[in-house]
Amino acid sequence: MRRIKDLTVGVSRIFATWLLCVAAAAIPAFTAFAALPAHAQDPAPESTDPAKLLDAARTELKATQPKPGKELTTEDLGGIKDKVERVQSRLDQAVSALQPRLDDAKNRLAQLGAPQADVKETPEVAQLRAQLGREVATIDGQIKVANDLKGQAEGTLRHATAAQRLQLSARLGERVPSFLQSGFWRSLRTDGAADVERARVFGVELGALWTTVPTTAWITFVAAVAAWLLLCLGARRLTARLCATRLPPGRLRRSLFAVSEVILRTLRPGLIAHGLVLTLTASLVEGAPDGPDSLAQWLDTAEMIVWFGGFIAGLGSALLMARKPSWRLLPVPDAAALRLAWLPRTLAAAVVLGWLSSRTAATLDLSVAASGAVQTLASLTFVAVLGLAIAQLRRHTGAPEDKADADDAGTGAHPALTIRPLWLSVLRAASWLTLVGASLALLTGFVSLAMFVLNQVVWGLIVLGGAYLLTVLVDDLFMTLLAPSPVATPGDGKNDGKGNAGARPGTAASSGDDGPAPPRTREQTALLLSAVCRVSIAFFALLLLLAPYGEGPMDLVRRSGSLQDGLTIGTLELNPIKLLQALAVLFVGLAAVRLLKGWLSERYMPTTRMDVGMRSSTTTLFGYVGTVAAIAAALTAVGFSLQSVAWVASALSVGIGFGLQSIVQNFVSGLILLAERPVKVGDWVSLSGVEGDIRRISVRATEIQMGDRSTVIVPNSEFITKIVRNVTYGESLGMVQFKLPMPLATDTDRVKALVLEAFQAHGGVLATPAPNVQLDGVDGTNLVLNASGFVNSPRAAYGIKSELLFAVLSRLRAEGLLPGQTSPPAPV
Repeated sequence: MRRIKDLTVGVSRIFATWLLCVAAAAIPAFTAFAALPAHAQDPAPESTDPAKLLDAARTELKATQPKPGKELTTEDLGGIKDKVERVQSRLDQAVSALQPRLDDAKNRLAQLGAPQADVKETPEVAQLRAQLGREVATIDGQIKVANDLKGQAEGTLRHATAAQRLQLSARLGERVPSFLQSGFWRSLRTDGAADVERARVFGVELGALWTTVPTTAWITFVAAVAAWLLLCLGARRLTARLCATRLPPGRLRRSLFAVSEVILRTLRPGLIAHGLVLTLTASLVEGAPDGPDSLAQWLDTAEMIVWFGGFIAGLGSALLMARKPSWRLLPVPDAAALRLAWLPRTLAAAVVLGWLSSRTAATLDLSVAASGAVQTLASLTFVAVLGLAIAQLRRHTGAPEDKADADDAGTGAHPALTIRPLWLSVLRAASWLTLVGASLALLTGFVSLAMFVLNQVVWGLIVLGGAYLLTVLVDDLFMTLLAPSPVATPGDGKNDGKGNAGARPGTAASSGDDGPAPPRTREQTALLLSAVCRVSIAFFALLLLLAPYGEGPMDLVRRSGSLQDGLTIGTLELNPIKLLQALAVLFVGLAAVRLLKGWLSERYMPTTRMDVGMRSSTTTLFGYVGTVAAIAAALTAVGFSLQSVAWVASALSVGIGFGLQSIVQNFVSGLILLAERPVKVGDWVSLSGVEGDIRRISVRATEIQMGDRSTVIVPNSEFITKIVRNVTYGESLGMVQFKLPMPLATDTDRVKALVLEAFQAHGGVLATPAPNVQLDGVDGTNLVLNASGFVNSPRAAYGIKSELLFAVLSRLRAEGLLPGQTSPPAPV
């Protein structure tokens, strides 16, 4: 618990630092946004009237229909898809508003009932019935229109997506003159004047936009940027200190520090770009020619690209940690990390410049030769950056890179003898083949194909890097919170080189094992939860990697909405949202049952008059009922009807009766044991030669601990169908009984008095019923005396019997009454 508390405090301070940075950066942006003119701010909210929403959706859906004979570009198709999505949103909003009204009208109409032929209704009732009928017909018609429009919108969206794919296929197979051919340079010279003029006009518009910004606005922007950079620097140092001092020792501090690096490095350029765009767009005026509108779109795209570039730089720096090897997540040697320290920022700059130049070429509508030249330069930049990074991954990456490193690693082997992992060889070979293929595509004129392949490579690196960071984070989080910490090895308390600080000599790391769950159970729970989260992350990463080619991140986000349709099996619809809801309900339900069980057994039950066995039975029954209720709630959340479960159970009853008869019998017997309680936890029972204490009654079997501390597992049906001896049932007392053979000449009255004195002198023997000594019989030359008495519990009988025998023998010896003894022993 102490570890969880420390972790909560440390994480809360780190998040507070991040929120402080975002809030500090948002103040200038909010000030600039508030200073915008009314036309530059968001438009007024749309009407929520369903009829107006339907009319607007119908009008906008008609506007998406292309004009006859017009060839649509990729940008046109993207605009159509955006409009169709807005139409679908309006239609969903309209249906959501109409459906409750329709249900209400139908309910009110049903309350009136069907008109009776022999009963004349009052005019008010007849008028109300007619009004409700018209309302139901009108609303139902509007819903049908909305559903019909949704079908048309889905068809338009499918056609636009198919057209985009066809254009992608055509573009990838398109061949233009290579930059090694004279035709390329000739086309570039021919169309160069027009391209230069377009670029000049765009530059003039951008310069005019720049000059319209007041000087005070630029001063405010520069001051805000300077303050923001200082704040980022302080936030990074503060986060590093908090992770090192406030978080518990372990791997989680590395993961959280890496996440903080990604967030801060993404926010730093992104918010600066956002502030610059807000400063520039404050002077845009509606009603101007196409220039300002296209310029505003270009600025928005440039800002998005800068955000993405910041994320790439932050992700790469967080994974490599070239200057902080003890905080590194990737299993990369220090030398390799230092050689690749330039890669994150360089790759981010290449992505920003490449994507921004391609977008600028599309905005300016440059000629084919100029667009090809821009794409060629961007592709060559990607090839150079990625090729240099692969070349710097030496042959022995992942192993000690020189003899000194090998000696430090404890291997003593020369690096020449180190075997390179197979997966690394395959990865490097595939990377080189990809780059060589892209280069050949550039040289042969397939510029679009080369650009596409390189973009996919960069996108794959980003997805895999982000997925790796998330998997490490969730694994470290669950293993730190739930799994027990091993005993620390002796050390000086310093970091072990991997971000894992050791404990002081002779101490153990706080594992939080003071809770009710045993360490093994908590470790298994942590591993299972980590595995589920990591599999989910891998699934979504694979979904991102296998996205339809030609669709960017925003298209992928749009397509991910189709996951909500899920899989339909009969009347059951399985989709990720419902499955996640069901898992959440099941997890919360089981957690609540466990917490309530702990509260019952530890807090409430001890205040009642129930014995220990009754408490255990009640808590176990509550656990069974709560688990069944949690599973039922999870099935309901996923959309599975409980009535269907009943039908399935009925259909399987015959099979259960024959194939699982013994299991069902033991289960029912366990419920009977818990309800009727002929035996309970803690009872001393004897059954079929097995005698011991009941330690646990489960659903199927009962655990009995014998006298030699071994445990016997007995099926519950044995306690129902066979004879059971319960020594401690009810208020049973324990009886101490032993036989004492004495010679025929013994003074029996004296022996009886001595034995009774021994019984009465022992504090464990009850006065009522009184102890008793009887003559049991004559055995040859001996009299057999039978002594008996009662104690509070059968469990104490054996020990008290032993003590009484010692006391009786001592008294008989003192009186000289033991067989073979002629006189009392002389006093010492």
